[in-house]
Amino acid sequence: MTSPAPQVFATADMRAIALVERVASAWKRWRNRRQVAALLSLDEHLLADLGVARGDVFEALSGPAMGDASAALGACAARARQNETMRLRESLRSARVLNLTRPAAAPQSAPAATGHRAA
Repeated sequence: MTSPAPQVFATADMRAIALVERVASAWKRWRNRRQVAALLSLDEHLLADLGVARGDVFEALSGPAMGDASAALGACAARARQNETMRLRESLRSARVLNLTRPAAAPQSAPAATGHRAA
């Protein structure tokens, strides 16, 4: 006859591991939220150097209290980068269109070398 004890211990171990993982995850989200909130003490230039705007920080903190504010801030910054890239691409496209509509300048010809020196 086999004892059910090993299976019971395995289940209890799995529950304990899951609890530790949940506590560690909650602590990490809380720590990240505090770090994102600390960004509000920086001035606009420092935030711009980091690639985020003050509104992005507020948006990240406006999520659920147990949500990961740093992941939300990263998503805001990624969206801002994507929008800036799209704006730059559109600017380049319009610049190319403008270059196509302007008449091309006549190439400057270099004076022919005659081998004579001016006196």
